[in-house]
Amino acid sequence: MGKDEDIERLFEEAWKEFGSIDVLVNNVGIFKEPGFLKTTRKDFDLVFGINTWSHFKSSQEFARRRI
Repeated sequence: MGKDEDIERLFEEAWKEFGSIDVLVNNVGIFKEPGFLKTTRKDFDLVFGINTWSHFKSSQEFARRRI
């Protein structure tokens, strides 16, 4: 799964570079290829974790800087 520290660092660097962040386009996701019928629990957990947590964590970091 993506690392929280990487998301935090991304926002910190963007904030330092631009002085503020006005808009968040939460467009991240992965797809692991074995296909629907061959997807394992491990594959599902990886994809679901990245595709949901990354959006949530990015939204948190954005909100922290907007409040």
